[in-house]
Amino acid sequence: MRPIIIFAFLLISTLSASAQNDIGPTEIEQAKQEMLLYKKMYAYADSIKTRTPGFLDKTIFSIADSLDALHPSNYFLKSAEIFKMSKYNESAFLFYLGALRYRYYNLVDPNYKESDGGALASALRVTLGEPINTYLKCNIENYIQILKESADWYIKHDYRFMSRTKNPEMYSEQYSNVINAADEIEKNKTKYQSEWGDEREEFKKQMKQMFDEINKMEKKLKHK
Repeated sequence: MRPIIIFAFLLISTLSASAQNDIGPTEIEQAKQEMLLYKKMYAYADSIKTRTPGFLDKTIFSIADSLDALHPSNYFLKSAEIFKMSKYNESAFLFYLGALRYRYYNLVDPNYKESDGGALASALRVTLGEPINTYLKCNIENYIQILKESADWYIKHDYRFMSRTKNPEMYSEQYSNVINAADEIEKNKTKYQSEWGDEREEFKKQMKQMFDEINKMEKKLKHK
C-alpha cells in the first residue's frame, strides 16, 4: 500500500471523527507524529545517497543469529523496534529476513492454519512493510542490496527454529524468489525510479494537505 493511500485514509478518518466531535489533542498528536515519522525517514533516505548501498551496522548480524532460534514473528517485532530507532537499513534487513523465514515456516509447519500463521504473517508484513518499503524506494541501489543481504544471510544460516532439513527444496525456493525480485528491480531501474519518484511527489502533496488540516483542527480546539 502506498503512503499516499495511508494518509488519504487517515485524513478521511480524522475529518469523520471531527464531524462527530470525537477528535481531540491525543488524536491530533498521533496523526502529527505519524507524519513526522515519514518526514524523518525521507530526510534520512536522502542523506545516505553517498554511502555504500546496503550498509549495515554489524551488530545486526548477532541479532539475526539470536532470532534464528525463535518463531518468525520475532523478526518483525525486532524490525519494528529498530525502525523506531531510525536504523532503517537494519530494520529492512530483519524485515525481509523475517519474511523469508515466515514463508518457509508456514510452508513446512505441519500444524499450519491459514487463519493463524498465515493471517499473522500477512498482518505483520502489511503493517511494517508499508513504511519500510516506502523508505527503500527512495534509493533503488540500497533497496536491491538490502534484499540481497537478507537473502544471503537466509541461505547461509540455517533456521534453527524450523531447520532447512525439513524441506531443503522449499527452503532454497524462498531464497530464489527474493534474488529474482532483486534482479527484476535491477533490470527495470528506470521504470521503478520513475514510478516511485511520482509516488513520493504525490505523497508530499498529501502531507501538506494533512498538515494544513491538522493546523485548522488545532485552532478550533484552542477556541473551544
